[in-house]
Amino acid sequence: MIAEIKNKWQNEDLLTGHFFGNLRYLPFNKGLGFLLKNCIREKQIDDILDRLKNVDEWENNIEFWKKIRKKEPDIFLIFEKESVALIIEVKYWSGLSSAEDSANSKSDTDLIERTNQLIEYGNLLIEKARDKQKILILLAQKNIYDYIDARSIYIDTCEVDKASSKKRIFSNEVMLRYMTWQDIYDVLEKQYNNENSFWDKYQKVIISDLLELMLKKGFAGFRGFEINGLSVEKNDELWSFCDYEFSFIFNEKINGGLYYE
Repeated sequence: MIAEIKNKWQNEDLLTGHFFGNLRYLPFNKGLGFLLKNCIREKQIDDILDRLKNVDEWENNIEFWKKIRKKEPDIFLIFEKESVALIIEVKYWSGLSSAEDSANSKSDTDLIERTNQLIEYGNLLIEKARDKQKILILLAQKNIYDYIDARSIYIDTCEVDKASSKKRIFSNEVMLRYMTWQDIYDVLEKQYNNENSFWDKYQKVIISDLLELMLKKGFAGFRGFEINGLSVEKNDELWSFCDYEFSFIFNEKINGGLYYE
């Protein structure tokens, strides 16, 4: 609905509006704040998030595609009392913009332009939130297939320019972090299925819809499988067969040309 109100029709904008438009119906510490606390990669910002945990009526502060010097960051948030400013740049397939024809792009040129886009948004924060702590968050996909992913964009933005030995990132005033859609799905799903979930039954309806949306978008990722009655499940970052003992003792003779060359 937010995307339609703002006359945004591209898939990336619709995803932004659907997800964050519904997320703002939740208290900050049970919605956006909860995700920031649990999904941010590369250096947590717990001290800042702790200051924001008691924020009231944050939904009135969030601005979608706010026009700032001909730029339109997807999410712009200023917390005056807590003196924090936040921009979230949302990517679907990590494309440069909302343009459909760039959604699956993988070229080095596109990566550089995406990097420049983050630098521009960092400069916007410096300009518009001079006396506040400034956070820029990239939300994109985890590394799948051969698409340029959130971490690649983050690293390329922060990497040192060998010619000048200086970081290409904007001023140190801005804290650049990133999240992935897959991490968000996992965090929401885990809390949703928790017997002691902090969401009430009405809030869980919102979360259920968000999970369904993310599932449809393919953000659930690989969830395991069963083969011949054996279950393959995830333990931390590893996938393994569950409750099964392997035996490597066999009676077959291994012949060259048949099993190996």
